[in-house]
Amino acid sequence: MPLKKVNYALTAVVLCLGIGAISMAYQAMNNQEPMPKKIEVERKQFQSWTYACWQDGGGKGDDEERSCKVFQKITDDNGINVLHAKVSLIGRDGVMLPRLQVIVPLGTFLPLGLSVHLSPQDPFTVPFQFCNEEGCFINLDLADDVVQMLKQSQTLDISYRQKNRELVKYSIALKGFSDALSCLVNRS
Repeated sequence: MPLKKVNYALTAVVLCLGIGAISMAYQAMNNQEPMPKKIEVERKQFQSWTYACWQDGGGKGDDEERSCKVFQKITDDNGINVLHAKVSLIGRDGVMLPRLQVIVPLGTFLPLGLSVHLSPQDPFTVPFQFCNEEGCFINLDLADDVVQMLKQSQTLDISYRQKNRELVKYSIALKGFSDALSCLVNRS
């Protein structure tokens, strides 16, 4: 058989396998059960910070997983979210510790990371961990001394670069942070 016919035959086989794989992946995605909808069950405002809890919807109630966070969203002049800061509690060696999660919009220039500055400390850079449809994420586990500094400070300054390399800076107001975090810890 001539070499050209073998190449055409191999190309046809590869295309068929590729189409088959895409078809199976599409069927697998459509056969998955949808994620349960989260229903907000509690909300309380602490100046600049909001405490809120959610439960999976469609269940019986008490035995369902409940997740709580304190958060603050910062929007630009057009009302578009430019930064979302969340603090939740995570289990580490049987102890619940606060974790700060900062989410910035898609289109952020990722290689330079996110700069975090809490006076009087020097600024430091945190690499982005992942992006999804909500934005690009960093996670920072907060040591006790950092939590105390956050409780005593006025702002936490965040900066990152947009895809055009333009530096953008935002300040997360820390008014109410201490009370919001205490509420989160006491109700968990």
